[in-house]
Amino acid sequence: MAEVLQNARTGTLTLFRKGWRNVRAATPRQMAGTLLLLILALLMARFSWQMPVTNEAERSLYDVRTFIGAPIIEQDHRVQIVAYTDQTLIDVGKRSPLDRGLLAKALRNLDDMDAKAIGIDILFDQPQSEDDELLATLRAMKTPVFIAYAEIEGNAQDIIYEQQAFLDSFVEALSGSKAAPASIRLDYAGGVARKWPEALAGLPPLLGRAMIGAGDPGIDLMEGYEGAIRYRRTPTTGAEDDSERIPVFSSLPIDTFAIPGLIDNPDLAEYLVPQIKDSYVLVGGEIVDVDRVETPFTPVTGETIPGVRIHASMIAQILDGARLPGLASWQLWLTAVLVVLSASMTSLIEARFLRVLPFLAAQLILIGGLPFFLQSQGYDTLGMPAVGWALGWILAFIAVSSSVRASGAVERNFAQSALGKYLP
Repeated sequence: MAEVLQNARTGTLTLFRKGWRNVRAATPRQMAGTLLLLILALLMARFSWQMPVTNEAERSLYDVRTFIGAPIIEQDHRVQIVAYTDQTLIDVGKRSPLDRGLLAKALRNLDDMDAKAIGIDILFDQPQSEDDELLATLRAMKTPVFIAYAEIEGNAQDIIYEQQAFLDSFVEALSGSKAAPASIRLDYAGGVARKWPEALAGLPPLLGRAMIGAGDPGIDLMEGYEGAIRYRRTPTTGAEDDSERIPVFSSLPIDTFAIPGLIDNPDLAEYLVPQIKDSYVLVGGEIVDVDRVETPFTPVTGETIPGVRIHASMIAQILDGARLPGLASWQLWLTAVLVVLSASMTSLIEARFLRVLPFLAAQLILIGGLPFFLQSQGYDTLGMPAVGWALGWILAFIAVSSSVRASGAVERNFAQSALGKYLP
């Protein structure tokens, strides 16, 4: 056994010995050029998410592996969406701002259905004739209810000073009730909602955290977590036929809940109350051309989703305690070094292609497959430089192998010149 190991060790060293000898024979200029390219390869393998040439490629690859590695589940009934739909807007004859009288009627019925908490993903940023009715309803709520809040500092494109002033006065009018503000800020870096928003000073808690804090006080609210949003899909996600699609979260039209005396109607109550009881209710818009958000699934499915469903996904993530772990900075640096080192060592091998092929295949599988494997295991691969690893490996391989070939050519020319003095 010892003899076999010794032979394997000797054979391995033989594969690298000639290439390493050629590297040592390189000129200072060749060595400097190789070193410069290796540093560039290392930076590429570490910072490709921050480089303008590769960042879009990294985001696109992340979106693909997020869709492939997404948990496939049945519909999640812990969160119920009550939505203004396009048909709702047609029926009430009012499009923007959304009908607040309809909302007040729905809230009065929802308040009797034992929801854990209600979140309203609608900004009340300008006066309407139904405001008094809505304020009275919100102040009388027995169920904890949270209304959307935003500030100019974090949403300069969505709200102006006058809107901010009215929103603040609306919130102030709810003081002393079970209605409170909650932030609806999302992170759209790169135009896509991939990660949790940063908690800004002065903003109230994020909508999902505020709702769960009121409905399940003992649950970890994942305070300080700013990693990737965990998106899930059902077996029918991306189906071509809309009638076959089952969304992750159930959605019911808001006008269904605005029927007077709904809770006393046995036929309606028998169906609707179980949908609401002990669930987190999100009220928002599911309108074709308003508040549509791109997610990592969009490049694959071609669909954008309402912003209210982003908040629903974050609520479910908190309920599951899915604080996705990611690689630390030192781990990313170590991986980048190993990628460059493996490419450099592979380029030193002086052997037939079939003998080198296993080394190349193993590295290809590891570099290309590791990000997809980690994503499927519930890791946060947002910021993991998968494209950077591949490009860094290629650049390092080219840098060292070019140096080996150049110095080898110098040795051959010297030998031929020396022999030419003695042989015809």
